[in-house]
Amino acid sequence: MVVAGRFPEPKQPAPVAPHTIEEYSLTKSDQLQIQMESIVTLSDAKARFSEIVERATQGEEFVVTRMGRPVAKVVRYGTRVRPRKLGDLAGQIRISEDFDEWPPDLEEALGIKPH
Repeated sequence: MVVAGRFPEPKQPAPVAPHTIEEYSLTKSDQLQIQMESIVTLSDAKARFSEIVERATQGEEFVVTRMGRPVAKVVRYGTRVRPRKLGDLAGQIRISEDFDEWPPDLEEALGIKPH
């Protein structure tokens, strides 16, 4: 039975792939992060896509695997807190007049002739 606004939980978890995440060259922090997220197989993600997107909008993150390897991540789309504004650093950065000139000793060492 499906209640309006709720999605049924899958009856059986997807079978575990013959490979584990630890077999791939992931750092310990990557492994821990993946363990904290929901891991779904690609076929399960296809079958439950609407549910996964709905749960992602609530803040849950999903790692999609193909043959036991992580291939994609489904997360909530976030917008910037504050849009960028041109001129935010006006007056705070100074570029020297000779910024694009080579130092004389380096010109000599590299055989660069001054213009």
